[in-house]
Amino acid sequence: NLEEKIQFLGFAKQPEYHLSEFNIYLSTSLYEGLPYSIIEAMVLKKALVLSNVTGNNELLINEYNGELFHLNDSSKAVSSILSIYYNKSKMELYGKNSYLLYQQKYSLEKMITDLKNLYLSAE
Repeated sequence: NLEEKIQFLGFAKQPEYHLSEFNIYLSTSLYEGLPYSIIEAMVLKKALVLSNVTGNNELLINEYNGELFHLNDSSKAVSSILSIYYNKSKMELYGKNSYLLYQQKYSLEKMITDLKNLYLSAE
């Protein structure tokens, strides 16, 4: 009966619509570059539960804006989800911190400024 509790969406043209419905963003990826979907979740102030792989672990500070779990450690992933879900203040804090981290490191303005500074430093 997972379909009653979990939405398996596949490709979505407007992911922010679906993301706004969730309390916690889960990624079980084996590898990511710079995962845009996680940044979208951070913009929407979501608590994160992510596999501890390249890309994911660059966007999540453990126990600051979510929790990391090692690949194939589904029990840790489940315990993280339950811990966050049943502790509303933790969920809100992680969500708030996700947005703050996004603003500090990954907003369009920040990325443009960093890129401009990089080019200026190369002169």
